Amino acid sequence: MIVIIPRDGIQSISTTEQLGYDQTPHCTRYTCISMLTEAHADQTMIKKIVGHSGAMTLTERVYTSLDIETLVEAINKI
Repeated sequence: MIVIIPRDGIQSISTTEQLGYDQTPHCTRYTCISMLTEAHADQTMIKKIVGHSGAMTLTERVYTSLDIETLVEAINKI
């Protein structure tokens, strides 16, 4: 649950809590990465799709060029 306390001190809860969901947007990222891994998508493609540039090696960041069609093919595996 995310609790937001604004400057006026009135406490409110997140929209997901109001709707009765116990998942967060991060859960969808986790699921996507898990499904891509299970589908044997290349790890460099997975990192590029989900925006994990910090986890990429220098070679992946600088010397690897992936076009959008290749990334879409990886997504279509799931």
